[in-house]
Amino acid sequence: MPKIWVFIFLFMSFSAAGQGTGLIEARTLQAEGKLSEALAVIKEAVKTNEFKEDGGAWYTYAEINKALFKNEPAGTIKSTYLSDAILGYQMTQKYPSNNVRINLSADQSIEQIFQELIQNGAQWYQQQDYQSALEAFENAVIIAPNDSTIITYAANAAVQGKLYDKALANFRKLLDMRPKESIYQSMISIQRDLQKDFPAALLTIDQAKKDFPNSPVFDRYKLDIYLLSEENEKAIDLITEILKTDIDNDQLALRRAVLYDDRIKALKAETVIDSLALQTAITQSEEAYLKVLDISPDNLVANFNLSMLYNDQANSYYLAINNMTNDEYKANAESYEEIALDFIRKALPRMEAASRKDTTDLNILRTLETYYDRLSMGDEKRAIQKKLKEKEGNRP
Repeated sequence: MPKIWVFIFLFMSFSAAGQGTGLIEARTLQAEGKLSEALAVIKEAVKTNEFKEDGGAWYTYAEINKALFKNEPAGTIKSTYLSDAILGYQMTQKYPSNNVRINLSADQSIEQIFQELIQNGAQWYQQQDYQSALEAFENAVIIAPNDSTIITYAANAAVQGKLYDKALANFRKLLDMRPKESIYQSMISIQRDLQKDFPAALLTIDQAKKDFPNSPVFDRYKLDIYLLSEENEKAIDLITEILKTDIDNDQLALRRAVLYDDRIKALKAETVIDSLALQTAITQSEEAYLKVLDISPDNLVANFNLSMLYNDQANSYYLAINNMTNDEYKANAESYEEIALDFIRKALPRMEAASRKDTTDLNILRTLETYYDRLSMGDEKRAIQKKLKEKEGNRP
């Protein structure tokens, strides 16, 4: 029986000595500057029952990781060392050591690292070393994950350094904390203007509209993307929707009218022209320009373009007359010409309005001269010819 007790006593003594040796070995290697080896030993030590709630052991774990963090060049491993150092200091605070100095040092070390990172980040930002600034700020975020100011610094450094994915990741952190219109706008600008990633920008816009359903700004961003990607039909539909509430927006109304003009050009360029679709597009274009002029009667572009829309329709009848056979000409020419003149009569006041807005445009004056000639308005034609002669005579 005595031998058994001796055996048990010796077993427990050697076991305790082995665990204590792990911490001693780690500190010895740390003192010798063999930090990687020291880290491997202390990692195992703090997993044991003896040291997993030992503030002193965790402090050693933190100090070794901090030293490796300071020595390591930029990269994922460096950030891992910092995370582990912070964990070690936090565990030191959770399980206070009998050594009061260690407890105080743990508190001070976290704050010291944080301040150094902020100062270094600001310095590198001023020196336009944006990648280093970003790394410093992101490491500071490890210490203070809910500090929106530091996350904003990181996002801005990433934008300046053209590290757009990093910038977006930091902006998303800010959104998770508190959605803001300005953050969404920054993200959309990166995706739309810098990355040219229109699908991603549209997804961000959809999320923004969920958070801010009453904000009109995100529809404008979506419209810009539709226009940039030449998705004209979607753009027309969106403008129509916006104009239901923003009824006096002449610029958006004009944009829609121009898009209808583009649709007309596309239909005319087809090998086989769809007459019904073309006429529908012409009618929609006319209505769209009239909508602009309801809002802004003196709008130069709307007046000029609507006049040319009528003029094109008149020309289509003149072209048809030119292509008639003798029999067709005798039967239809007079009625076709009258229809053409009706379009010219509709075009005239629009072009006159344009000429009042821009008195120097020779193309406008020449078009008016043609209209007056078609409508047998001799006095008006001669007055325009006089203006043209004066302006052409003054040209360098």
